[in-house]
Amino acid sequence: MGLHVGDTEVRDGDYSGRVMNRAARVMAAGHGGQVLATAAVLAETEGRLPAGAGFRELGTHRLKDLTEPERIYS
Repeated sequence: MGLHVGDTEVRDGDYSGRVMNRAARVMAAGHGGQVLATAAVLAETEGRLPAGAGFRELGTHRLKDLTEPERIYS
């Protein structure tokens, strides 16, 4: 699962745009059973996670078709 957050576009009843593309690229960087998130997700959830829950940084990754590397968290 790949998680990213931001404004999306709706076309013909389906979500699209840069946010959806980035989430798909993050998802593709993982393997079965992994849940990966971007720094934008960390910022959105800061101070709102249940006790004991958190993220582990997995480093910066170059993702297909994206010009800037993305810091990925699990």
